[in-house]
Amino acid sequence: KPELKPDATVALAELSCPRGMALVPPGKFSFGSTTADPMRNYGELDAGGVELGAYCIDYYEQPNGKDALPTTGVSWQAAKNACEQVGRRLCSEREWERACKGPGSSRFPYGDLYDAEVCNTEDADGKARPLAQASAFKKCRSGFKVFMLAGNAEEWVADAAGGQRIAKGGAADRPDFASR
Repeated sequence: KPELKPDATVALAELSCPRGMALVPPGKFSFGSTTADPMRNYGELDAGGVELGAYCIDYYEQPNGKDALPTTGVSWQAAKNACEQVGRRLCSEREWERACKGPGSSRFPYGDLYDAEVCNTEDADGKARPLAQASAFKKCRSGFKVFMLAGNAEEWVADAAGGQRIAKGGAADRPDFASR
């Protein structure tokens, strides 16, 4: 749930994030995936350079606590309303993806190679895992120090495509390709 407007231009030195939020600095990154990527997921857009302004994003999934289980089973509208009730908003798909890929624009929050043991996705044998606290997967953290952007619980973003709302990040019961 970032606090600034998407693509806002803010001097980095002037920006500070509220407690519990990470600063994603302004910069360019590779949004989407290439058609040659063997893990390309349905609905992923073709890779292209995107530049974003600085914004703040929660360190953890809603309710934004390392020891809390994330909130699941809510509609897009309920997620949007929950953000607005605390003076925040859903991030855009591009913001979410930049926070996930980190400063190096990697394929996963922790690097370019998928590892079934780093984040809460299906295990290496394809078996679903239960929902977990962010603290259970300490290495599932992006270069911007945002946790659980791959696996655990899908996360709504503000965007829609083809009339459908977009959820990112996969879940504990989803395979590797769904976790980006």
